Amino acid sequence: MPHCQTFKQKIEELKGKAQNIEALLLEYVKTGDKKTEEKIDSLLKEIEEFKEEFKTKATQLIEEFVQRRENKDKKVEIIFDERDGRFIIEGGLDFSSRTHLDDFSNLIKEITGNFWPQKAKTINLPNLEKIGGDFNAKNVQTINLPNIKEIRGSIYFNKNNPNLNSLIEVAREWRKKGILKDNIKIFGKEGNLVQEF
Repeated sequence: MPHCQTFKQKIEELKGKAQNIEALLLEYVKTGDKKTEEKIDSLLKEIEEFKEEFKTKATQLIEEFVQRRENKDKKVEIIFDERDGRFIIEGGLDFSSRTHLDDFSNLIKEITGNFWPQKAKTINLPNLEKIGGDFNAKNVQTINLPNIKEIRGSIYFNKNNPNLNSLIEVAREWRKKGILKDNIKIFGKEGNLVQEF
């Protein structure tokens, strides 16, 4: 992503400048200096402009990501959470033919509907906190969801998955912690349900 490096540089610059805000505020309180007030206003304006630029570009990237889904006929709303700069996808996402799902991994925090990356080998969404329906991970080899707090439906795996046992252990741990709300479902080669617990 070409904008990533630019954003990283801008974030570092703004972090450095933001550290000066406290000192500038103390100076302003002591002196009431007009120049200090102007510096503070300028820095706050720069931060707001950066936030708007980030929101616009990140929203475009998420829109492109959502457009790659198979269920394009279903309405999906993209909501930007101003508090933490991440996105809520209002609706279901069906990525049934993609083999990797690690795009924009730090930008998505919630998917409110069914999540169907059924052919994905890798699911790397470290900031995803909620899946509002079923989680179809039939062919997944690696799941990285360290911040997941809720999966409201069932999770699906294929019986012939070489990592099945370790994936079942992860799903059982999620259920034990109250994250996975429904069942673990195992499917055979023909797509038939062979085990549910």
